[in-house]
Amino acid sequence: MSDSNPPLYLPSGYLISEKAKTKLIAESNNGQTLEQLLLVKEAKDIKLKCPFTERVFAEPDVRKVYFS
Repeated sequence: MSDSNPPLYLPSGYLISEKAKTKLIAESNNGQTLEQLLLVKEAKDIKLKCPFTERVFAEPDVRKVYFS
């Protein structure tokens, strides 16, 4: 994780990077990217699976993490 690949918080309590989120969305949606999916679906209907717990979440449930 870095400034160009920021951390994100999953509702399962785990942190992933922005690039990992992109990969998880593609894996959970037949290889389609977030941008492709947003053309045909609402964000709340785009799913990704936590790689640690295998719980499934909607894309808007993933939150940016800010450290101070």
